Amino acid sequence: MSVRITFDKKLGLGYIYLFPENYRYKIHETKELDSNPFLELDCDELGRVVGIELLDFETLSLSQVVSKNIRYEKKSNCVYLRLKNVPIESTTTFAGIKFHFSEANYTGFIGFDIIDLDKYPIQDL
Repeated sequence: MSVRITFDKKLGLGYIYLFPENYRYKIHETKELDSNPFLELDCDELGRVVGIELLDFETLSLSQVVSKNIRYEKKSNCVYLRLKNVPIESTTTFAGIKFHFSEANYTGFIGFDIIDLDKYPIQDL
């Protein structure tokens, strides 16, 4: 279960696709993550996050991993993605996904856990 990540160095924008390239969805709305305005979440008509756009300094973690084969990892109760192996200092949840940050003020995005596996079936990721 590879994760597709793009990074535009010129614009300073990064994007994490939660579903594979062949998965069909339509973006219904884009929401800013309440605790971090530098993460914008593209949501489909079912209320699932289908992509995460990283802006400004939050793209730093993506610039270091974009050329690597990043994969989801499985635990018994979730599927997760880590961009960096650093301690989690703050966490917030949105639409069945727990977002993790390396700073107590919800900055320094380091990854997420997909905790609602009914909403995001493993076979679709």
